[in-house]
Amino acid sequence: MRIKNIFISTLKSIGYAGIYLIAQVAIAFIYGIVYVAVNINKFGSGNYDNIADTFQKEFLGQAYIIALIAAIVTFGIYVLMFRNKEENLFVRCRFKAFNLKVGLSLIPLTIALSAFSVSLVGMLVQFFPSYQEVSDTLQAANGSMLSVLAITILAPIFEEILFRGIVFNELKKSMPVIPAIIAQGVLFGIYHLNLLQGIYAAILGCILGLIYQMTKSLWSNIIVHMTFNLLGVFVMPYVLDKTSWFVIGYIILGAILTGIILRYIYKKTKVEIMVIESDL
Repeated sequence: MRIKNIFISTLKSIGYAGIYLIAQVAIAFIYGIVYVAVNINKFGSGNYDNIADTFQKEFLGQAYIIALIAAIVTFGIYVLMFRNKEENLFVRCRFKAFNLKVGLSLIPLTIALSAFSVSLVGMLVQFFPSYQEVSDTLQAANGSMLSVLAITILAPIFEEILFRGIVFNELKKSMPVIPAIIAQGVLFGIYHLNLLQGIYAAILGCILGLIYQMTKSLWSNIIVHMTFNLLGVFVMPYVLDKTSWFVIGYIILGAILTGIILRYIYKKTKVEIMVIESDL
């Protein structure tokens, strides 16, 4: 019976994430059709080979806006799905206040985690050529205020609702918390669809799962996720560029400080993390 429940919870979790991925593909497809239809005359006859290159550059600049539109559509679907189950999505996600001392510790935690992640990517990027596309997308997004808003505020809110509020709580119904934390972290990594980005996203996802379990509030996760994206995209790359000689130090210190602060939060919250929360 336990195996069956785990299987069902896992399939549901994949399904929830799959809805968002399908929405992204659908929105991107619609955007592509509209873009080509509107701009086809600009290329002239015999220049159709240029359309692909031009569209790719245009798409990179609009990728986060497309993802944002997909997130809004998907969020509406989630609200309707849980309403049909007679369950309030916001109550399930636990938008609750949390301990002030814990809240103050989240900022140094995120700085340490960002230093670790960005430095790790800086060391490993030479072995993952496919990450260049991620870098190009982020660089293209810097020129759009809406894209910056999506990266630093809106995407973190939606991703926390999806992966911690929905997926993690679903997995905890059928398995102990630690395996559920790992499973939702892995799903969070896979969802990014890039190997190197997926590695550090999985690590981040596991830590966010721990934070959510300890604070019992999605607001804590949203704060960490927003700050992480802000630092990781707009601050730490420039810091690392000026102090690249200290990259190993950032990795070591970032990992140590992350562990210390997580332990501090654990002591402050004193939660049980080796349980199955089948009562959710």
